[in-house]
Amino acid sequence: MKQLKILLALLLLASQTNLLAAGRDPQIIPVSANETVQAVISLKEPSRIAVEGGRIRAMDYRAGAVDVKEDKFTGEIRVVPPENDRSPINMCITTERGDTYTLLLTVSDLPAQTVMLRDAAYVKSSVMTSA
Repeated sequence: MKQLKILLALLLLASQTNLLAAGRDPQIIPVSANETVQAVISLKEPSRIAVEGGRIRAMDYRAGAVDVKEDKFTGEIRVVPPENDRSPINMCITTERGDTYTLLLTVSDLPAQTVMLRDAAYVKSSVMTSA
């Protein structure tokens, strides 16, 4: 009986560790210009949104829907929804290459999230030019 309790305790600990780790993996989302994609952001913590190999130049969103901080050095943004507001957030971002993506952000009670947008057209051209 004691061994069973120890085994159950270890299984519980392992499952909690997996749940905690699940929120830390970046969301890598394949995108194409002028496409709408979905992502999940944190309810309470700043979530990072970036474009792989690119920089976010401009954003468009409804005033008060989200607090956005731009990182001019990296070209990324950090977003936080209003306190305890789980409403979905619509946001358009434009990169310095001129590509525009529409984001539908779902708010969830998770740790800070990283959303990485990966444009296949740009990734392929980067590989060809570096070869």
